Amino acid sequence: MRIGDTSGAGKDASTVTAIYFDNDSTTGDRSGTVKYLQEGGTIAFRNTSGTLVVDNFTVKAIDTSNANYTIVYVASGPSVTITNNTTYRVDFATDVRIELANQTYNRIALVNQSSGAQNVVFVPHPDATFGDYIVLEVIAGSGNVGANILFHVHYSTGATTTLNDVYKAVWWMNGTDSVSTISLDYSGYGQVAMAHFRVVDYGNPSLAYIGADRILG
Repeated sequence: MRIGDTSGAGKDASTVTAIYFDNDSTTGDRSGTVKYLQEGGTIAFRNTSGTLVVDNFTVKAIDTSNANYTIVYVASGPSVTITNNTTYRVDFATDVRIELANQTYNRIALVNQSSGAQNVVFVPHPDATFGDYIVLEVIAGSGNVGANILFHVHYSTGATTTLNDVYKAVWWMNGTDSVSTISLDYSGYGQVAMAHFRVVDYGNPSLAYIGADRILG
């Protein structure tokens, strides 16, 4: 954990700015979870007996540029005492953030293995060109249990501890001449969503929503 902004006796133990998660595939690749955390979610630490140590670190940004570590930047967190050579359980309460590939067509299968609904937030690739047209196909993948509710980032500013994403639901005309948020909640009938976007310059690359439909196979 990165604590404080100075070294030695000058460290401010009440300010946690980042948490490094080891991408150790021999015991389970943590990057498969933490790289999809959405800004605004929270992180809780529990000790090995399940006692809560801290429960309100706020996620601000994810850095996956290092192959060995996934870095989760957090807002100025609470005072916390982390003991060396102690195993902690880390719980995440956050939406899922999925960065699209830098290409016109993206096809993504979502598998929500929890019993509750999960918000899934799509953002363009940071190298996307403003004006790019993106078609997104989303399916409820094999093994899906809970609903996947689709959102997109339409305004984003800042970075790391100053990141601020504003996101909105992906809407469709639900067949009764009214508008509903797209939710993909099963895979047995080939449920698919198709959404169309333009990449726009709202601070950081964001998505201007054109339209979408949900298809039942």
